[in-house]
Amino acid sequence: MLRRGEATRRQLIGYALEYYWIVRSAPGLIGPALATAHTARERDLVQDFLRSELGHDRFLSAALGAVGVTADELELHQPLPATFALGASLGVYARQHPLSFKACLFLFERAQPDFIDAFDERCMELGLPDAFYLPLRKHADINNDYDHEDISRAFLELDGAVDRESCAVVKRHVALMVETLVLQEEQILSFYGDETSALPRIFA
Repeated sequence: MLRRGEATRRQLIGYALEYYWIVRSAPGLIGPALATAHTARERDLVQDFLRSELGHDRFLSAALGAVGVTADELELHQPLPATFALGASLGVYARQHPLSFKACLFLFERAQPDFIDAFDERCMELGLPDAFYLPLRKHADINNDYDHEDISRAFLELDGAVDRESCAVVKRHVALMVETLVLQEEQILSFYGDETSALPRIFA
């Protein structure tokens, strides 16, 4: 839809709102993994990753401010069901199934340069200010510069052996995450594609 020029202004802002919610929630979702870290190396890795995720919501909130979304509105924004499910699942895995948490992280951290390029181009076509779309690129560049897409590999290398049952559980959890990411995209396009829907999504 980005390449074909079909994505609307509302859908792009809606994507940024859902992205913001994930980024703002990330430190709280990662934090519980500290309680399940078994070694000093693993604790150090969790702490370093957690530090690298702090504060990113600030420049994303400024990006949304550039298109008229106020700080108060951001605070009241309610994520779409699939967005909430992504965050809730990651938080639960961090506390209750650390292996799944480690395996799923790369899905959130891998760079997607083709998407970012297409997003920027569509924003420019629609006349959206660069103060809106450049911070999203900046966040993507941070993930790329710090090799965040390799975070799952870095964590999993610390596990010497994984039994078959655990492997099966992890594979299912990763598959569910991928399915939920697809569902999130569908919900963003549907909800924010409706001109009558709330932007941001606030319930009185």
